[in-house]
Amino acid sequence: MLDPLRRSFPGTEIHLLVKPAGKVLYKNDRRITMIHSFEFPWASREKKLLLGRIKILPLIKMVRKLRSLEFDIGIDTRGDIRSQILMAVLGCRIRAGYTNYLCSNVEIKGLLLSHNAGQMPQQHRCFINLAVLRVLGCEPAEPAFRPISPRKSKDISRPFRVLCHPGAGWVHKLWNADRWAVLIEEILQNFYAEVLVVGERNDLVLLEQIRSQVTGPVSFSLTSLEELVTLIQGTDLMICLDSGPMHIAAAYDVPLIALFGPGYKEIWKPFNFNSCLIEHQDRYPCAPCLQKRCILPNANCMDAITSEEVFENVLEMVPDIFRTKFFKDSKGPSTESPRQTKRGDIDC
Repeated sequence: MLDPLRRSFPGTEIHLLVKPAGKVLYKNDRRITMIHSFEFPWASREKKLLLGRIKILPLIKMVRKLRSLEFDIGIDTRGDIRSQILMAVLGCRIRAGYTNYLCSNVEIKGLLLSHNAGQMPQQHRCFINLAVLRVLGCEPAEPAFRPISPRKSKDISRPFRVLCHPGAGWVHKLWNADRWAVLIEEILQNFYAEVLVVGERNDLVLLEQIRSQVTGPVSFSLTSLEELVTLIQGTDLMICLDSGPMHIAAAYDVPLIALFGPGYKEIWKPFNFNSCLIEHQDRYPCAPCLQKRCILPNANCMDAITSEEVFENVLEMVPDIFRTKFFKDSKGPSTESPRQTKRGDIDC
């Protein structure tokens, strides 16, 4: 959205309001004038609706600060009544948005919008954002993928780096720890590869479950978002779920295998050239869903994804030169991983 805004409104200041953790994603973007952050309770993973979790004094301070900047335009790209209320409270003269929350069947009136894009059909998030811009008079071109930075050529003297991120923002998007373990073992047995499994503190139990079932040399780490971005940039293949890290990998055009369960794949699928999407939503009349609980907890859409089919896609995305048998035949580098963490600990 940033380039079309700058073209349509020359000399404009662009401010972002994000969660505190999201500031790192934009800190080097020169198109952005200022980044503001606040931890809204509805953006939390847990207990979203508890009003007691709202920090009233920091919220008032944040609102006063933003109101003092006298914004001309506010843009809501989520179809979220809370964002639209906030734009009105902040005094935005022009308020652009739409009226069905993330293209779902959750509808609002849009009475607080001065420029209303109406109800959006299901489409990729990039197209949703551009549709909101059009009601402001912007005429952005159709989005063409452009990686944040060019990828370097692979040094075949080093092992093929595989980054696994088993976390997700919703419990029904998670994949079983035993399947992660089987997949990782298959990768170690068949490739000259270095495997790193990462997550945040909320993922610690899941990482421990995976670690307890993996016998090969694998590194397990808890990372900050900034550290994760650096790791993603240096990896050769990322395997993850429908999550924010998936989109970071896509933005850097990192080869990517994404496992999708209940999410709206047409909205949230990765937007890059080197991605593979694995899902079985066609087997489930309840998918995609916005349910608070899974109606098929013992046989859900994530359980339909097997370790074997994920590994088949790994086979297609790892160059043949990194297959273990090629290194043995050519007397190439040792197939022992150059890095091995102590079992029993996860790096923090």
